[in-house]
Amino acid sequence: MTPKTAYEWPRGSCVVLGDTSLMLQTAMQPGETPVVTGHAVRDVRARWEALLDRIAEQDVPVLILGETGTGKEVTAERVHRASPRRDGPLVKLHAASISPGLLESELFGHERGSFTGAHRSRVGLIEQAHGGTLFVDEVGELPPETQVKLLRVLEDRRVRRVGSERDKVVDFRLIAATHRDVEEEVRQGRFRSDLYFRLATFTVRLPALRDRRSEIEALANTLLGRWATTRNVSPPAIDPAALQALIAYDWPGNIRELKSVMERGAIVSNGQVVRVDDLPLDDMRRRTATATAITEPTQPRGDGRDTEREQIARALRECGGNQTRAAAALGISRRTLVYKLDAVGLPRPRGKRPAHDK
Repeated sequence: MTPKTAYEWPRGSCVVLGDTSLMLQTAMQPGETPVVTGHAVRDVRARWEALLDRIAEQDVPVLILGETGTGKEVTAERVHRASPRRDGPLVKLHAASISPGLLESELFGHERGSFTGAHRSRVGLIEQAHGGTLFVDEVGELPPETQVKLLRVLEDRRVRRVGSERDKVVDFRLIAATHRDVEEEVRQGRFRSDLYFRLATFTVRLPALRDRRSEIEALANTLLGRWATTRNVSPPAIDPAALQALIAYDWPGNIRELKSVMERGAIVSNGQVVRVDDLPLDDMRRRTATATAITEPTQPRGDGRDTEREQIARALRECGGNQTRAAAALGISRRTLVYKLDAVGLPRPRGKRPAHDK
């Protein structure tokens, strides 16, 4: 029998077996001292998993807060899988990607002929989530009238389709997420306090990646391991200098940005060793500068709409009209940015021309 090729896996490599990720550690030789930092990271992760398990067991709403890219949707999926509703559906609504006029029909459903274009009845996402979980991402984008109706559904456990005269009993769990400061939104009157208190039975705050730099090495190796698994190759190692650059970076796009950078590094390095030259450092510096400029305090005017308009316009100028980069700098999705451009009266940039605040 021809022996199989043996690979030397570097310390910190990730082996993915189905839904299980194994982090490889070098076996200690007699007299060696264990690496406390690695154990600390694993202990923190274990406590975090245990906390999510306890939350999942309680059949009450959950509100997940965190910057873009911190893993809000992944956390919602984790809670659903660990909950008693795991065998039911997990239905998702990305509120920022749907126009306000269509949100109610999407959530609550509608009857045939209830409005122009309603050629047939539609089952809303709330009904689709019966027996399972409804995940509403960017819940802070829901219009006030939709917030009222969602609260009523949570309280009464009944939903009425648009154009219908009767209610339907629904049984679902709501998990909501947003990158916004919801308490500030409540103070400004943009988010209903009664819905906030109903959602915040359990509040999970996901820390930014820059606030947990000790985990960057493990996360980067995990992402490289997943990249390698999809290609049936051994994962590349990370050069010490490249690792230091990763740890020093502030990651405005958080784990989503780290995933993109590591996949690029793996491809450029041809799957060998990811070095500093394989990292898009210039792009990373520009993203950091743009994110810093966006978060600088500005003097609000009127009802605060002008401030948001100025921030969006500035981000587009800094990013040369690139909507994807501007959205990352603002800490929102590209779909949210497109929606906000219409909401604040800014034209969508075309080609490479920068957007101007007119």
